Amino acid sequence: MNKNFEKKLQDLKKENLFRQRVLKESGSSSKIIIDGKKYLSFASNDYLGMSNNYELQEALSESCKKNGLGSGSSPLISGYSESHKELECLISEFLGTQSTIIFSSGYQTNVGVIKSISEPTDHILIDKLDHASIVDGTLFSKAKFKRYSHNNISDLSKKVNESDKDIIVCVDSLFSMDGDFAKLNEIQKIKKNKDFYLLVDEAHALGVYGSGGRGLCNEMNIPMNEMVGITGTFGKSFGTFGAFFSGSQDVVNFVLQNSRSYIYSTSLPRPIIDATIKSINIVMKENWRREKLFELIEYFKKLVKQHGFNNLNSHSHVQPLVIGDERKCINLSESLYNDGIFIPAIRYPTVEKGQSRLRISLSSEHEKHHIDHLFKNLKF
Repeated sequence: MNKNFEKKLQDLKKENLFRQRVLKESGSSSKIIIDGKKYLSFASNDYLGMSNNYELQEALSESCKKNGLGSGSSPLISGYSESHKELECLISEFLGTQSTIIFSSGYQTNVGVIKSISEPTDHILIDKLDHASIVDGTLFSKAKFKRYSHNNISDLSKKVNESDKDIIVCVDSLFSMDGDFAKLNEIQKIKKNKDFYLLVDEAHALGVYGSGGRGLCNEMNIPMNEMVGITGTFGKSFGTFGAFFSGSQDVVNFVLQNSRSYIYSTSLPRPIIDATIKSINIVMKENWRREKLFELIEYFKKLVKQHGFNNLNSHSHVQPLVIGDERKCINLSESLYNDGIFIPAIRYPTVEKGQSRLRISLSSEHEKHHIDHLFKNLKF
């Protein structure tokens, strides 16, 4: 059997779509080390600078000394500890939900939840720019699904009204490549006219938006009891690892009983869980991290306008600089790299062909002079 992988790889290279990993020798802050050289990085989702927080490191170290490292099993066998329960309760209290379960990754969460709560006779509607994990969850579910035009409420409303089946709407609250917000309030208005199940992925909004970092559903006053639930991750604003699903007691328990990605995965290590508990408590209280990040966002937007760049009118900490052509985007990324700035070129399949971009991730660890340095070296 010959699938000709070599030719397929060569084709990717010809199309400027071949991707390579970069070997990093440091943590995930705004300053990283590659091949012994320091770089200014705008490529991390560590939006609040928590991955290098000393208190988190201490919590992880103490837990490791006390409990060991690995959890040893899946959560339904022997991998569920007091720490896991404490984190679940903390998230439920944080978000105002009844119950929560912890997954090993955001991808596993969305795939496991969507497949669990849907049936083959259901209709699933997803935003065209929803994360790949939502897309794959709908594909694995075997339910009929359609994509509505990005953030197009009229198109969503039309597709909702056309369906005579149970409907599940899945949407990112903050879109990870365009940096814009879902129109959750308008989606909620559609729901009042014709009821459906609403699942919101808050991966890129938690920690940054809402009271104490509770996310965009909180900021937009979306009632938790009118949603099937929220998914979110710990590897971004909270600086650790893992993910969760939070909602009503019955729905969460049903997912626990049916999600293969939950049932058949080893539980997160207890030290990671304890560090995450510490992180959430810090993030809730330390508003200065959010305030500084919002100042940086406004400063970045001002420079975008001054230079006439296309950032898709993003108002968030995810700032895309759309280049379009794949080769030009790679060249710009390499030029910045030579100037000591690390921003990988984002290309297909992460974004559509011809929509290649530099995805600027702003963090509270950045300073205004870092942004000045970036714009000084942007040579289109």
